[in-house]
Amino acid sequence: NSPYRCGVVVGGKRYGLALAAYGDNSNTEIVESISKSLVSTKSTGILLGPYSSTLAKMMAPIANDAKRLLVTAGSAQTPVFEGREYVFGTLSPSATKLEAAIK
Repeated sequence: NSPYRCGVVVGGKRYGLALAAYGDNSNTEIVESISKSLVSTKSTGILLGPYSSTLAKMMAPIANDAKRLLVTAGSAQTPVFEGREYVFGTLSPSATKLEAAIK
């Protein structure tokens, strides 16, 4: 009897999911504090990042260094992702946006 009402199955094993949302007031210091707090617990495996690149740029090195997957929905600045194997975005990095048009 799991306390989770949702989850995913990976390799035949079921994992429960819990979603927690935190207000950052668009403040990088708050993002830093929240990020450090979240990665300090073993139960946090995936982080859904803040919307802006400025805020995600603060969260990215913290998540990456802790080997936690960070998915950002609105970040496009290349420095958010550059050299970070655990940081992904839903938008193309800004440095690649015009590549297809130039080719």
